[in-house]
Amino acid sequence: MQSQGPIFVGLPHLGPILFWLFTRYSVTDWCKGLRTLSWCPPYKTVLLVWTTIYSLMGRCYICFCSTGWW
Repeated sequence: MQSQGPIFVGLPHLGPILFWLFTRYSVTDWCKGLRTLSWCPPYKTVLLVWTTIYSLMGRCYICFCSTGWW
């Protein structure tokens, strides 16, 4: 189970990374010009929170599998 740990933590990041690689040049800066609400967090904060959530999802799956429920 130890060798599967990095796979389960890294696998949730694979989809967003591949999406970014394919769309980074086709999406222009149009989203920077959009009006945002006053309570919306900065982009970097959202990025940090989602990265943390995806990493924790992988870690929780490791814990779930190691208990023998799976």
